[in-house]
Amino acid sequence: MGYATSGVVVALAATESRPDLATLAAIGAAPATRKRIVVAQAGTIVVIGTILGVLTGLVLAAALVLFKGNELTQVNPLWTIEVPWLVIAAMAVALPTRAVGAAWLATSSRLASPAAWPGEHQLHHVTSLQHAGPAPM
Repeated sequence: MGYATSGVVVALAATESRPDLATLAAIGAAPATRKRIVVAQAGTIVVIGTILGVLTGLVLAAALVLFKGNELTQVNPLWTIEVPWLVIAAMAVALPTRAVGAAWLATSSRLASPAAWPGEHQLHHVTSLQHAGPAPM
Protein backbone atom coordinates (compact mmCIF):
# COMPACT_ATOMS: atom_id res chain seq x y z
CA MET A 1 0.00 0.00 0.00
CA GLY A 2 2.92 2.32 0.68
CA TYR A 3 4.22 1.92 -2.88
CA ALA A 4 0.84 2.68 -4.41
CA THR A 5 0.25 5.72 -2.22
CA SER A 6 3.75 7.02 -2.89
CA GLY A 7 3.27 6.56 -6.62
CA VAL A 8 -0.01 8.47 -6.67
CA VAL A 9 1.31 11.35 -4.55
CA VAL A 10 4.52 11.68 -6.56
CA ALA A 11 2.60 11.54 -9.86
CA LEU A 12 0.23 14.28 -8.70
CA ALA A 13 3.13 16.43 -7.53
CA ALA A 14 4.92 15.92 -10.85
CA THR A 15 1.80 16.88 -12.78
CA GLU A 16 1.39 20.06 -10.76
CA SER A 17 5.04 21.04 -11.24
CA ARG A 18 4.98 20.92 -15.06
CA PRO A 19 4.42 24.67 -15.47
CA ASP A 20 7.25 25.35 -13.01
CA LEU A 21 9.56 23.07 -14.98
CA ALA A 22 8.55 24.86 -18.17
CA THR A 23 9.45 28.17 -16.55
CA LEU A 24 12.83 26.79 -15.51
CA ALA A 25 13.40 25.59 -19.07
CA ALA A 26 12.42 29.01 -20.41
CA ILE A 27 15.01 30.77 -18.26
CA GLY A 28 17.70 28.32 -19.29
CA ALA A 29 17.83 25.61 -16.62
CA ALA A 30 19.57 22.48 -17.84
CA PRO A 31 17.49 19.31 -18.29
CA ALA A 32 19.56 17.58 -15.59
CA THR A 33 18.67 20.36 -13.14
CA ARG A 34 14.96 19.96 -13.82
CA LYS A 35 15.29 16.20 -13.40
CA ARG A 36 17.10 16.63 -10.07
CA ILE A 37 14.31 18.90 -8.83
CA VAL A 38 11.66 16.28 -9.64
CA VAL A 39 13.71 13.54 -7.97
CA ALA A 40 14.33 15.68 -4.87
CA GLN A 41 10.64 16.47 -4.66
CA ALA A 42 9.73 12.77 -4.92
CA GLY A 43 12.34 11.86 -2.32
CA THR A 44 11.12 14.49 0.12
CA ILE A 45 7.49 13.43 -0.22
CA VAL A 46 8.26 9.74 0.22
CA VAL A 47 10.69 10.18 3.13
CA ILE A 48 8.19 12.31 5.05
CA GLY A 49 5.39 9.85 4.21
CA THR A 50 7.50 6.89 5.31
CA ILE A 51 8.42 8.50 8.63
CA LEU A 52 4.80 9.44 9.33
CA GLY A 53 3.57 5.99 8.27
CA VAL A 54 6.04 4.12 10.49
CA LEU A 55 5.28 6.35 13.49
CA THR A 56 1.53 6.02 12.97
CA GLY A 57 1.80 2.25 12.67
CA LEU A 58 3.85 1.97 15.86
CA VAL A 59 1.44 4.17 17.80
CA LEU A 60 -1.61 2.25 16.56
CA ALA A 61 0.02 -1.10 17.32
CA ALA A 62 0.94 0.02 20.84
CA ALA A 63 -2.60 1.34 21.41
CA LEU A 64 -4.08 -1.97 20.27
CA VAL A 65 -1.81 -3.99 22.54
CA LEU A 66 -2.50 -1.74 25.54
CA PHE A 67 -6.25 -1.79 24.88
CA LYS A 68 -6.38 -5.58 24.53
CA GLY A 69 -4.04 -6.03 27.50
CA ASN A 70 -6.34 -3.99 29.77
CA GLU A 71 -9.38 -5.84 28.47
CA LEU A 72 -8.10 -9.21 29.68
CA THR A 73 -8.50 -10.17 33.33
CA GLN A 74 -5.22 -12.04 33.46
CA VAL A 75 -1.89 -11.38 31.81
CA ASN A 76 -1.71 -12.93 28.36
CA PRO A 77 1.85 -13.29 26.99
CA LEU A 78 0.50 -13.14 23.42
CA TRP A 79 -0.38 -9.46 23.85
CA THR A 80 3.06 -7.92 24.10
CA ILE A 81 4.77 -5.31 22.00
CA GLU A 82 7.49 -6.78 19.81
CA VAL A 83 8.61 -4.31 17.21
CA PRO A 84 10.20 -5.86 14.09
CA TRP A 85 12.93 -3.23 13.83
CA LEU A 86 14.75 -4.98 11.00
CA VAL A 87 11.62 -5.11 8.82
CA ILE A 88 10.78 -1.50 9.63
CA ALA A 89 14.33 -0.36 8.84
CA ALA A 90 14.35 -2.29 5.56
CA MET A 91 11.00 -0.79 4.58
CA ALA A 92 12.08 2.71 5.60
CA VAL A 93 15.12 2.42 3.33
CA ALA A 94 13.58 0.48 0.44
CA LEU A 95 10.48 2.62 -0.10
CA PRO A 96 12.24 5.99 -0.56
CA THR A 97 15.04 4.38 -2.58
CA ARG A 98 12.60 2.76 -4.99
CA ALA A 99 10.48 5.92 -5.25
CA VAL A 100 13.49 8.11 -6.03
CA GLY A 101 14.73 5.56 -8.57
CA ALA A 102 11.33 5.38 -10.22
CA ALA A 103 11.10 9.17 -10.35
CA TRP A 104 14.56 9.34 -11.91
CA LEU A 105 13.64 6.78 -14.57
CA ALA A 106 10.19 8.18 -15.26
CA THR A 107 11.23 11.82 -15.57
CA SER A 108 12.09 12.85 -19.07
CA SER A 109 14.79 15.43 -19.62
CA ARG A 110 12.65 16.99 -22.32
CA LEU A 111 9.40 18.76 -21.57
CA ALA A 112 6.18 17.93 -23.37
CA SER A 113 4.54 20.78 -25.23
CA PRO A 114 1.91 22.63 -23.21
CA ALA A 115 -0.76 21.47 -25.66
CA ALA A 116 -0.13 17.88 -24.53
CA TRP A 117 -0.76 18.65 -20.84
CA PRO A 118 -4.11 17.31 -19.66
CA GLY A 119 -6.58 20.01 -18.76
CA GLU A 120 -4.37 22.84 -19.96
CA HIS A 121 -6.44 23.62 -23.06
CA GLN A 122 -9.43 24.57 -20.88
CA LEU A 123 -7.20 26.88 -18.82
CA HIS A 124 -5.89 28.64 -21.94
CA HIS A 125 -9.43 28.94 -23.29
CA VAL A 126 -10.71 30.52 -20.07
CA THR A 127 -7.83 32.99 -19.85
CA SER A 128 -8.27 33.97 -23.50
CA LEU A 129 -11.96 34.66 -22.84
CA GLN A 130 -11.08 36.79 -19.81
CA HIS A 131 -8.66 38.90 -21.88
CA ALA A 132 -11.17 39.36 -24.68
CA GLY A 133 -13.28 41.67 -22.52
CA PRO A 134 -17.00 41.73 -21.95
CA ALA A 135 -19.30 40.28 -24.54
CA PRO A 136 -21.15 42.78 -26.73
CA MET A 137 -24.84 43.27 -25.95
